[in-house]
Amino acid sequence: MSVKSCMIVLTGDEFNKLYNGRQFIKLTNKKEIHGDLELSYGLNIDPVPLDTINKCSSGIYFCNIRDYPLFMTTRSGQMVHMRNVTVPPDAKVCIEGNKFKADRLILGDKHEIDTLLNIPEFVKRYVKSLDN
Repeated sequence: MSVKSCMIVLTGDEFNKLYNGRQFIKLTNKKEIHGDLELSYGLNIDPVPLDTINKCSSGIYFCNIRDYPLFMTTRSGQMVHMRNVTVPPDAKVCIEGNKFKADRLILGDKHEIDTLLNIPEFVKRYVKSLDN
C-alpha cells in the first residue's frame, strides 16, 4: 500500500481484504459510457493507464452502495443505472475519499435505479449498508 497525492493505492487483492463484506456499485448514465469507455457486463478494462496522482482523471469510478446518492449527477450527466462491482485481485485501486477508481472492474447486471428503489430487498440492503 502506498500513499500518493492524498490517495491510497491498493492492489485489488488488498482492497478486497480491507473492504471485505461491503457492497460496491457503479452508477452509469443512459448510454453506459464513462469517458470514452463503453461499459458492459463482465470485465471492463480502462485502456488509459490509471493516474494515481490526479483526482477525477483516468480509471473507472465506483462507490460504496451507501454513498450512491452523492453521485447521481456527474460530469457524465444523470445516472440511471446501477451495477454491482467486483474488484479483480489484479486490479489497481485508488481511494479518493468516498469514491474509488480502478483500472479494471467486473460489472454485474444492469438495473434501473428507479426500479431498484421500489424493491424491498434492495432497500433493506441499502439501509444495512449504512451501518458499515
